[in-house]
Amino acid sequence: MKLGYKHILGTSFWALLFSFGISSQTLAQSCAIAPTCESLGYTQSASDCSGKPTLKCPFDTTKMFCLETENAASCDKPVVGAFLYSDMSCSTVYDGTKTTIGIIFDAERRLALALEQKNERIATQSIVVGRIPFPQDALNESDGKNNTSLIHQYCEGNTLSCPAIDYVLSYSTEGTQAGDWYLPASADLNAMYSNLEMLRTNLTQAGGSPLPYLYHWSSTQSEFIAALYIMEFNKGTVSQDSLNYMHWVRPVMQF
Repeated sequence: MKLGYKHILGTSFWALLFSFGISSQTLAQSCAIAPTCESLGYTQSASDCSGKPTLKCPFDTTKMFCLETENAASCDKPVVGAFLYSDMSCSTVYDGTKTTIGIIFDAERRLALALEQKNERIATQSIVVGRIPFPQDALNESDGKNNTSLIHQYCEGNTLSCPAIDYVLSYSTEGTQAGDWYLPASADLNAMYSNLEMLRTNLTQAGGSPLPYLYHWSSTQSEFIAALYIMEFNKGTVSQDSLNYMHWVRPVMQF
């Protein structure tokens, strides 16, 4: 049920009358009938409105009207910061009745970041991953899925332990499976940093882990073939580091 203008104006009118101390006798003389919470549309209780914003009756605050929240819909036109659900629907307002699997951080490329993360090494030793093309502009390199696959192939082919790569490739949620997620490219990290506070807020609301103001691994190779680019979310700066150092790993996926 929606509150109409007549209800809202009625509520305001009676509240104004009472605030000026107009007596019941005066009301009786004008033939006015005092409204009730029910007649103004306040027919629900706190339990009825659980998880929803409310309007409370001015005469009895235990009587209320539940405001509708936005329903999740298909992501034909995704927006940055929207909640992505396991059925691949999304909404800009959190829907607690659905299973959130990520937060959209790049609407144009339809990318979402996972709710979870891990502090991990790319490899347990300094290795050479020589098949990832070095970009002239690190912040514009965006082929994270292919980068991740190439590193994984190198690790498998050389019987190397690569825990960060294993983590993202084995990551799954309700509605997704292992292999859907990968290590973000440097352009992906830059997109996250551009909307960092919004993403941190929405990750927390969805029960996820907010992005730390620390270094995060990308899958983008630096000019040194034994290093990848990292981004510090405290400043938004990129640098390069050896693959056996510990940094944050956040899986991402295209939906």
